[in-house]
Amino acid sequence: MTFFAIAKKVTQSGCYIECYIDGNECYIDGIEDLWYFILKGGEKMTCPCCQNSKEEKKEKLIGQVTHYFNKIGVGVIELTDGDLKVGETIHIKGATTDFTQEVKSMQIDKESIQEAKKGQAIGLKVEEPVRENDKVYKVE
Repeated sequence: MTFFAIAKKVTQSGCYIECYIDGNECYIDGIEDLWYFILKGGEKMTCPCCQNSKEEKKEKLIGQVTHYFNKIGVGVIELTDGDLKVGETIHIKGATTDFTQEVKSMQIDKESIQEAKKGQAIGLKVEEPVRENDKVYKVE
């Protein structure tokens, strides 16, 4: 039996890997802690798209979503453990939410700010819908 594995795309949960086994296709999605795949001959090798990605993309929990205004696409985020600046990258994760985006602007009481501190609640334009209690991580 010959194994071939091709990394198709990277998701927040790891790699989406398309495997061809003797001409049959199988799909593996959501690989969290498996950072290798089997190549021809059964050798273990680091997946090229994930190489060192755990070390490079450390995340720190900084808050959670407390409200979402769906008509304008703005989430209210309460910062419970850390600060946040315009230009930084965040990862929002919940039961059905999982995406990463750059912070392009933030507001408090309709006033634009460049930096928010622990304990503040900010309004943030989000690229996808968010839900109450979604966790917000700063990607470092």
